[in-house]
Amino acid sequence: MVPMGIALSSQIPRVIWWRCIDLSKAIRVAYLWIAWVAVMLPMQALACSCSRSLGDNSDRAVIAAMRSADVVVVATVQEVVSSDISVALGDTTYDMRKSPEEIAEFLVIESFQGSAPGAKLHTWMSTSTAFCGRSFVLGATYLLYLRQANRFGYYRAGLCSRTKLAEGADQELDILRHLAA
Repeated sequence: MVPMGIALSSQIPRVIWWRCIDLSKAIRVAYLWIAWVAVMLPMQALACSCSRSLGDNSDRAVIAAMRSADVVVVATVQEVVSSDISVALGDTTYDMRKSPEEIAEFLVIESFQGSAPGAKLHTWMSTSTAFCGRSFVLGATYLLYLRQANRFGYYRAGLCSRTKLAEGADQELDILRHLAA
């Protein structure tokens, strides 16, 4: 008796089995060829998938960034705590030496969304550009697009958020001032 789903001819299962072997060899050869091409061809490496779109200073790009942010402000860095310490937040102590991270405190100078001038904001993020992170310079003033405050009130502001030094961001600041008015 032939089980259901099996062809009546005993040759068909063998032919299908051999085709599977040939197919798996072809797939392995294709993977090896793709791997060789990936290693041998020079390519531009971008750590973040967003890095090509950040140069767009059109109204549409700024509006989209503003809509996706919880807070948009111009603020000055008051304090930076880098990854060579442990930080106690609530009942938990975080060993920041395990990954390159920093906490920065900002004083808001001008607000476009989600905060007020004079307020203090904090960021906690990776400083590794491989994770779209960034580092802040003490005393520098930034245009910040902040997202997703964690349970301690710390925001994220990576490379993909359009966060940048305020100096040289005049066109973007003009657009934000116009939108906030």
